[in-house]
Amino acid sequence: FTIMTGREAGPGFLLGLTIVGLVLATALLVCAWLQARRSEDAGRTLSLVTLFVALPFVVRTSWPHYFVCLPLCQAALLAALLPSARRSGVGGKLLLLLPASSMILSSIFLFNLFPNWGTYNTCGMLFFADLLLVPACALTALRRRPGAPSPARYRYSFRRNGSS
Repeated sequence: FTIMTGREAGPGFLLGLTIVGLVLATALLVCAWLQARRSEDAGRTLSLVTLFVALPFVVRTSWPHYFVCLPLCQAALLAALLPSARRSGVGGKLLLLLPASSMILSSIFLFNLFPNWGTYNTCGMLFFADLLLVPACALTALRRRPGAPSPARYRYSFRRNGSS
């Protein structure tokens, strides 16, 4: 914060960031729980990935070694979003930008554009790469299970049977 604004962050600002981080971590824990409830192995894997993505929002510092699992998270989320992107239109394909952008931010190619590792780290590139994965984790947690009927199908079956 000091490097970007030239001022120290006040205690109120830091408290606000802490609260936002804890809310995001809690939301990610709920997503991990939803993913773990799935019967397929991919749901359990994505649950672990979501817990890894939540880690920087719980830990007070963001040292680079906290992000060692970032490539695994990026690859798993890209693989999870790819089948739905193939079936859907432009919106589904745009979802692939989340893990792809995260991969770019954490890549050695972007790292080499910075004068030194300290500048790269101070700008928070790894944290922002992790932050891009939060919506991807939420989308994989909230999607319908494969083979589950859509809510519209339930509505139709009730009407057809005379119930409303």
